[in-house]
Amino acid sequence: MKRYVDKPFDYHLFYKELEVKCSHCNGMGIVKKAEGFFCFQCTSCGKRQQKERIYYRYQISEMCDNCNRHFRLDIEDEKQQQFKVLNVFCPHCNHLKQGIMQKISLKYQLEYSEIKNGIEPYFGLLLYFQTSFEGKVIWAYNRNHLIYLIDYIDADIRETTRAHQSCKASYFLPKFMTLAKNRSQIVKLLKRLLYDKS
Repeated sequence: MKRYVDKPFDYHLFYKELEVKCSHCNGMGIVKKAEGFFCFQCTSCGKRQQKERIYYRYQISEMCDNCNRHFRLDIEDEKQQQFKVLNVFCPHCNHLKQGIMQKISLKYQLEYSEIKNGIEPYFGLLLYFQTSFEGKVIWAYNRNHLIYLIDYIDADIRETTRAHQSCKASYFLPKFMTLAKNRSQIVKLLKRLLYDKS
């Protein structure tokens, strides 16, 4: 029987470098945080990219002339973001009003929660280690994370020490990945991913 002792899950251990698929050659590239920038470099073709670690939120924050209530609207349409003034509807009374566009700078943090469907958020690249199970995307940040997932999911017995109860690794995995009925299939997929990409 395989035994796994759950431990505090430190995303920073796996998240320092994201292994991604290069959009130019489909080889493996690395996304990592540098001073003031996110950097991408392909280990196969050498392609490089840099992105400032700042992004902008566009919003209109106004007082409605009709109902005298304050409202704030986030403007996500890139075409609309180019205007200094924009006609918007008050969300409270639907009154049309001109609002001044505000451009607010925010710093990107390297957060695990921003990865959705196996796509990293800074360059929009697919994570290198990903597959699917019954239509659901399964992905790993990098090779170390993939090995961790295999060890954890493959275990017949998973133990949690009392000290680590509130921050155990399984809290961060979707339920379908830890169900006993799915275990062998998911481990097989993850191992294939690991060995096919070696």
